[in-house]
Amino acid sequence: FFFFLFSYVSPPFGFYAPTAEAIRVRGAVPELRAAMNAALMELTAQDVEADRTAVIGTSVGGLAALELGRTGVDLGAIVVLWGILENTAADTAQPISAPITLLQGDLDPLTPAEARDSLVAELDAQGVDYDLQVFEGVAHAFPLPFIGTDTSSGFAYDDASTAASLALIQAIL
Repeated sequence: FFFFLFSYVSPPFGFYAPTAEAIRVRGAVPELRAAMNAALMELTAQDVEADRTAVIGTSVGGLAALELGRTGVDLGAIVVLWGILENTAADTAQPISAPITLLQGDLDPLTPAEARDSLVAELDAQGVDYDLQVFEGVAHAFPLPFIGTDTSSGFAYDDASTAASLALIQAIL
């Protein structure tokens, strides 16, 4: 079983600017962790086994997937596509036990190399099983064809990275 977290604002207005809700969520990590844990508990109450559940998140949904992992729950996998890779409440995080797949573009303005490096250091320190794929020349929101292919905005579709990401996710599921 998997549940998918997707952050989306309709184009053409507002897509390129962080939404107020995304900013709020990033600043409310304890509440985000609690909400994600409550969603997982709802699934497990319906006989869905948490350790056989993959959590897949994009953008701030990727942050939410990581934060669920940081609650210490047993999950089958965490997959983050063009995610926000930060840990704003590291002092309250528990080690992540699930294997993680991170699919990021190197031109993503919302997840600079420093954020990726910080997450990698966190995962390495915890001994987490992870696979980080950084797609060269690829921006934020790369699987969304309606945003166009001009990477100068930091948001652009990339066919090859989308295909590679889908193949990786299918292998996990």
